[in-house]
Amino acid sequence: TGKQTKQIDINSEKYNIIQFKIDFMNALAMFLTEDTKLYINNYGITVLAQEEIGMNINLYFAFNNGENCKLFNQSLYKLIDVNFGARMENIEAKNKSTNDNYTTMLRVFNSLYENVMNVKLNQILIESILFACPDELYSGSTYDMFIKIFNYIQMNEFKRFASITNQNITIFEDNLITTRYSDFIKFLSNIQKLL
Repeated sequence: TGKQTKQIDINSEKYNIIQFKIDFMNALAMFLTEDTKLYINNYGITVLAQEEIGMNINLYFAFNNGENCKLFNQSLYKLIDVNFGARMENIEAKNKSTNDNYTTMLRVFNSLYENVMNVKLNQILIESILFACPDELYSGSTYDMFIKIFNYIQMNEFKRFASITNQNITIFEDNLITTRYSDFIKFLSNIQKLL
């Protein structure tokens, strides 16, 4: 086919990603309940617990490159420049202003999307959408919060919301967002049928 495969040998004497996953899993286990189950899979770690929403944690190599990070893109099979901009500062600020309910809603939407659409939701997309929701919606029970935020998203043109990485561009102008607008609309429609 003309496509060549390169064999990569891992020097077992050096620290590698496999050992990092094991170390990361062991460190994570110290903060979880005894009933929580942790599994190492091809791309990362799966966390399953009765008290919490199950989640997958994917591990990727990233190299600091000044303001940008270099991240390995598996589909392109090369390192790409990624700039997360003000993402972490915005997440921290939103968590503080919502009493950590922002993180709770991220978990809810991620879990629902994966279960309904059978694929993972792009984190920059959902972080951006939930970041744009007013702080006053993040009150009450988890169910109450979800309903208020879901309705807000439905009633507003979320495709015009600003990206969490850069408030000067809209969500779908951000090249870090890989989930299509039509897929998220389909997800909202499927959830609407369940409510």
